[in-house]
This record gives sequence, C-alpha cells and structure tokens, in this order.
Amino acid sequence: MAGRLRLFLGLPLPPSYQEGLARLAGGFSGPSRLPGAARLAWTRPGNWHLTLKFLGGVAPDRARAVIEASAAALAALPFRPFRLGAGGAGAFPSLARPHLTLARVRDDGGDAVAEVLEQARTTAWPVVTVRDVALWRSETGADGPVYTPLAVFAAADGGDDGTDGGAGG
Repeated sequence: MAGRLRLFLGLPLPPSYQEGLARLAGGFSGPSRLPGAARLAWTRPGNWHLTLKFLGGVAPDRARAVIEASAAALAALPFRPFRLGAGGAGAFPSLARPHLTLARVRDDGGDAVAEVLEQARTTAWPVVTVRDVALWRSETGADGPVYTPLAVFAAADGGDDGTDGGAGG
C-alpha cells in the first residue's frame, strides 16, 4: 500500500471528550497501573475521533474524487446536526463498525483490557451536538499515527442547542 493514502470518514470529538479520554488513559499510564504484564499503546491525546467508515488505501490522484464524492453523499442525505452520547465500551474484532480507538493491545497480560473497558463504560460522557464530519488521512509513524483532516463537511443547518460547543465545533 506504499504511496497510497489511508483515508476514513469520522467525527471530530469536542474538548469535553478529549479531556475525559485523556483522564481515562492517564489513570492507566505507567507500568504499575495495569495488572500483570499488560502493555497498551495509547492513542495520543488530541488524536481521538470517532471513525465512521475506513476507506482504506486510496491512490493520491484519487483523493480529490473521494473528497467530492463524500461531499455529494453528505449533501444528499441531507446531513443535519444531531445529538450524540457515548454509551458502552468494548473491544472490536472488526473495523466495519463506527469506533473510537483509545489504545491498541500489545500484550494483554491478564485483565488489563477488561479493567480499561469497565472504567470507560462507567464514565459519564456528555451528550454533544455533532455539526460536521471530516475526511481524515491516517499516517503511521514511529511515534504512532497522525490524523489530518483533508476536508470538513458542515451540517446543512447549524442551530445551537447549547451543549458543549458541539463535536467539531
């Protein structure tokens, strides 16, 4: 897949979610915080987003066409602001479902994943208003992935309902 762009559609997460996820991950940081020999590679704070659809490797000369097709699809819905509240937590066997990657398991070493999932499940997450969807590029590197929005598609109607400034807004 060398030379191809790893693209996906996703929701930017608002500051309240970014801060809550940072607190959650911080509570498990350090070798003594996880049971057994567990090793988790945490996603860097600020990199968190909700992946809606992974598009895979796209030839660079097709990126503009993907942006245009995404804009046309969202315009045809029509995409309007909607309320989103987190609920539940789990480990996924498939990337086909919308998901947020908090960490990648390098070595479970026991009950580490269950402990992290239970903490995420019992955290109170606010309800936010989603006002845009982004087309992201994912680049892998030695320090972990870097996610760059290539295009942001705003909802057709942006009324403010006063909740948390909205996802992506």
